[in-house]
Amino acid sequence: MKKLFAGMLALCMTCASYAGIPVLMYHEIVTDSSNIAPGDTVVTVSAFNAQMKWLRDNNYYTISATELATYMATNQLTTVRNKQPIVITFDDGWYNQQNALPALNKYKFKAVFNIIGSLPGTDPSYMNWKTVKKIVAAGHEIGSHTMRHPLRMAPEDVNYEVIQSKNTIESVLQRQIYTIAWPNGYFNDGMTNVAKSIGYSSAQTIDENWCSTATVSLEGTPFCQWLTGNTYGQNPYLIKRVFVDGRCTTTEIGTWITQGHSSECAFVAQNALPLPSLSRSVVLPANVSSTPNMTDDDESPRHHRDHLEKDNDGSDYKEGNKRLKHH
Repeated sequence: MKKLFAGMLALCMTCASYAGIPVLMYHEIVTDSSNIAPGDTVVTVSAFNAQMKWLRDNNYYTISATELATYMATNQLTTVRNKQPIVITFDDGWYNQQNALPALNKYKFKAVFNIIGSLPGTDPSYMNWKTVKKIVAAGHEIGSHTMRHPLRMAPEDVNYEVIQSKNTIESVLQRQIYTIAWPNGYFNDGMTNVAKSIGYSSAQTIDENWCSTATVSLEGTPFCQWLTGNTYGQNPYLIKRVFVDGRCTTTEIGTWITQGHSSECAFVAQNALPLPSLSRSVVLPANVSSTPNMTDDDESPRHHRDHLEKDNDGSDYKEGNKRLKHH
């Protein structure tokens, strides 16, 4: 028993594969019956469930962004025998991200939900604070996605976006948050320094490698890193994430994870479609307040793309006999 316990909870020296620890980035998880076409930021419930089954079948277990940051800084991580670590993240806090919860629960996976501080309770397309609290109670990590999701953060707004979002989320959840995801992938040294100074231990980018980033090309330089995984010795304030495109197959996404190098999926390439971009715009309320809006809007009318699948138990139901319905 002692040997088994030691094997499961050992400090991680070589736990990650040569490619490092991958981080998956999701946005919307829509019902199959919503007739919303899969896209760069839109994944159907059936596709998401199949992807989570692939992770389980291929011996992955999940860790938080905070655990990843600790590993990157100290080379220490709780391990699970014969399994590889991975991080699953969701940006924006869309209401339909609750469609991911059954599969996460089925496979005992934990995820990171990056919340825009001003939006819960103000727009039924986003989860309200009551729902966010339920997600925390289920064991998932909450991160900041700033206060207002600026397209490009102005220097004079950095303190408000980075500090106020942390304060707002912590005041509601009554717990500290340690990770921030930069909107649209834009960041600079000033933003990173503010994040460090107030207690964030990590920052998440939208870059899959450090050869062609959101802001600069490093190809041909000594700084170029094609691998999408994150490893010990790398900067935890530059966490790389794999952008999960809903038009790609589970097999293609699995290949990205195992080879540590993402590429254009066949459907996108054959149809000459653009590379990932944010397809559903974040719409802020007319007046953004620093005071959390605790409105319980669970019964509010919602756009059909925000519906939740009824009877979703997380199964890869297209391989079985079950057909889910939305409400």
